[in-house]
Order: sequence, then C-alpha cells, then structure tokens
Amino acid sequence: EHELATSLRTSLRLRIAAAVAASATAALVADRAVSLVAGGFPLAARLALALAVAGCVGFVLVGRAVAPLARSREDLHERYQVALADSLLDPLTGLGNHRAFQEELDRQVEQALRYETPVSLVMIDLDEFKAVNDTSGHAAGDRTLAAFGRLLNSSVRQPDRGYRAGGDEF
Repeated sequence: EHELATSLRTSLRLRIAAAVAASATAALVADRAVSLVAGGFPLAARLALALAVAGCVGFVLVGRAVAPLARSREDLHERYQVALADSLLDPLTGLGNHRAFQEELDRQVEQALRYETPVSLVMIDLDEFKAVNDTSGHAAGDRTLAAFGRLLNSSVRQPDRGYRAGGDEF
C-alpha cells in the first residue's frame, strides 16, 4: 500500500512538473491536489484524487495542444471558402463563371421540378464581339466584357444573378 501510494505521488509530481511548465493555472490546481493527496485521506480516496488530478492536468495539457490545431483548422476552412468562391467567379467581369452557372441552373431546375414552379433563363450573346477583338485588340475586348458585366450585374433583380457562360455569352 505504501509503495503504491509513493509511486502514485511520484507519477503525480511528474505530471505536475509538466503542468507547471505548460500553465500556471494547471500548476495551481495540481499543487492544491498534492497537498490534499499527502493529507490524512484513506488510500482509496488519495488514489481516486490522484487519478482525477492527473486526468485534469492531462486534459489541460491536451487542451493547450489542441487549441493551435483548432485555430489552424478554422484558418484552413476560411481559406477553403475563399478559394471556393474564387473558383466560381469570372475574374474579368466579376460575374459567376461557367461552373457557377451550371451549378445554379441545376439547383433552379431541381427546385422548379420539386415545387412545380416556373424557372426562366435569359441567354445573351454579344453580337460582333469578335470584330471588337480583331479591330481594337484583346485589351479593348476585355474592357468591353468587364463593362458589360458591370451593366448586367447592376440590371438584374436582387434574387437573380448574372453569369459569364464563356467568351461573349452571358
């Protein structure tokens, strides 16, 4: 009984030393527990208390190790959301790109079928756009597409959205 109690106190002291190195709060909790364990409690109570404190110190240490991982996970999730939004955006016009258009069209058709409601689709093709690129250059064509994107975005209703399906097709 004496050897077991001594072994537990030694193990507990090692854990307390680790807690002191990691956290002042954990050290205070463990320090108080050591004085209780060394007191006049029966062996069973001392063992239970030593195990509880060891678990508490371990929890504090594990919690401190997990916190940076949780922050890292949140950071990765935020970066993923930004990358996902960027992957659905046409950088030239600021409208949704072809992939975003396909995903939204699928959603709208599925919803229209489920609720038996109509869905509308307007496709716009800029006539003679190739001539703009050929006569004025691709930079002028890009400015034309960007201007049309802004015009389209400011003209659609709030719940609607414009997409550049590809080239000069919106």
